[in-house]
Amino acid sequence: MARYDEIESRWLLPVFMRADALDDAMASFIDEFGEDMFDLTRPYSTWDALDDMDEQDIDALADELNILWYDPLASLESKRDIVRNCKHIQAKLGTKWATEQILNIYYSGDTKITEWFEYERTRGDPNHFIIETEYTPTTSAETLRFMEILYKIKRKSAILDKVYAVNNMDADAEAGAWMQEVRTDDMTAIEPDTFEVVIMRTEWRGHGHLQTRRVDVMNARRD
Repeated sequence: MARYDEIESRWLLPVFMRADALDDAMASFIDEFGEDMFDLTRPYSTWDALDDMDEQDIDALADELNILWYDPLASLESKRDIVRNCKHIQAKLGTKWATEQILNIYYSGDTKITEWFEYERTRGDPNHFIIETEYTPTTSAETLRFMEILYKIKRKSAILDKVYAVNNMDADAEAGAWMQEVRTDDMTAIEPDTFEVVIMRTEWRGHGHLQTRRVDVMNARRD
């Protein structure tokens, strides 16, 4: 939905009126008047003031909006994003998209949900899913918070299989070895009992890319 200050009134006129100079002038006047009124009333808009609110006001607004997935222990920036996007998320709550959006706001990183029919090797059981995230909880309390938020936003019929912590390592690994062989050959003797030393070297070097490492950190299946 476009904001009022982004609309040109002349495009709202019927086609046969747009060529009329007076109608076009009136549309321009309405646009200028509307922009002035928008600037005048903008400070009174709650949504436009989110970035200037302190944490106490954000908490109070979230309580008023009854955001069930609101985490009072989250960072202030995460709280602002949760409140700012709550209407769009509420409309799609329970979907894969909404669940990923909320988890990515709270736990910065690339959190991905894979549903049972998208499993890599074999299909899972219907309504099951797994989560891959860069977030790694360090305490049981952090794990519990993650799970509490998840079970508030996921579809009730969806069953979690596993949560994987994914460590993406974009690095190269090199390994090498060399072998040296020394031999003497009496056919190349320069003087009696003196031999030329022939050195043969063989060198090998390998190059590889470190693969993504996926670790199951929370085996939290719950019916």
